[in-house]
Amino acid sequence: MNQATREGTIRVIDSLVMAPLILVMSVVAAPAANLEIHFVDVGQGDCTVISCPNGNKILVDCGSGRSCSRTGSADYVRSILDGQVYALVITHPHTDHFGLIEEALTGTDPAKIIRPDGPLNEYGSCGFDTWLQNTESNAAVQAIALPVDFHDAQSTPNSDLDCGAADIWILAANVQATDSASNARSVVLLIDFNNFEIILTGDATEDTEAKILQWYNHAWLDAEVYKIPHHGSSTTSEDQELGVTVEPSLALASAGYSNTHGHPRKRAFKKLYGVVDDLDPSGRRQTIRWCSSQNNCYDGRTKKDIYATASSGTVIIGSDGSKYWIIERHERAVK
Repeated sequence: MNQATREGTIRVIDSLVMAPLILVMSVVAAPAANLEIHFVDVGQGDCTVISCPNGNKILVDCGSGRSCSRTGSADYVRSILDGQVYALVITHPHTDHFGLIEEALTGTDPAKIIRPDGPLNEYGSCGFDTWLQNTESNAAVQAIALPVDFHDAQSTPNSDLDCGAADIWILAANVQATDSASNARSVVLLIDFNNFEIILTGDATEDTEAKILQWYNHAWLDAEVYKIPHHGSSTTSEDQELGVTVEPSLALASAGYSNTHGHPRKRAFKKLYGVVDDLDPSGRRQTIRWCSSQNNCYDGRTKKDIYATASSGTVIIGSDGSKYWIIERHERAVK
């Protein structure tokens, strides 16, 4: 794939020139025809909102630890969705990925629900199985259960995820494994908007990654932005084979500030960049929540960026297809 440049907080990055420009601006709605992705700070969990160039809104997971309510985060998600949810993607059946969905979608049913095929009782926490059953039973909602080892052909983006000028592939879903079986089933997405690509990984494991690397040409998998699997755990994807193949300019992890797991781990980023040890770690259990005054890590030698919701709060990445920019909100959710 072609490469975009980046802007950035805002940092703006051009596809050909990797020179960051530091700006300050307030968060506003994404202009029409731009792609905007919100990595919402929900504490120790995952919640991503995709605002497509055609106006469609896609919610990928929304959960926080074992919590079934986090009003501030849910309010933020609703403000971005603005009453319109084209699709809900539930990557896998863990509470820290689905526990806040019902609250975030209060009063709004998604047009589509996409998840790995499996029994409803997998979603019993927070009573979410009842909401899921009722919503999937709604005749106006298209329920799509992804079978074992589902993946889109490299030549054909997913037809159920219409994001306008941005194409979306499901790189893997419902991969069967004996280790971390639920995590391995994670739905992994690739979004391609002209010269900008981003990969969202859920809690994908090395078994998930192995399948992706088996199914797709490795050069085709390159992307500017890569969401580290499993909140930046150092064990779920021990070798980060997919991330190393992707060679991202920016890596991001969704994790709660001062969480008990010590996520995101420095080791998870070192697998990608090999230089994280040279940065100044002061966080407990060697986590990535320190770094610069802007709370992100940037290494001038490699031109790589490291972000975590644990330190940056909600992180927003936007792109016009030729460059991309990063906004940090610095409104930290509790762990």
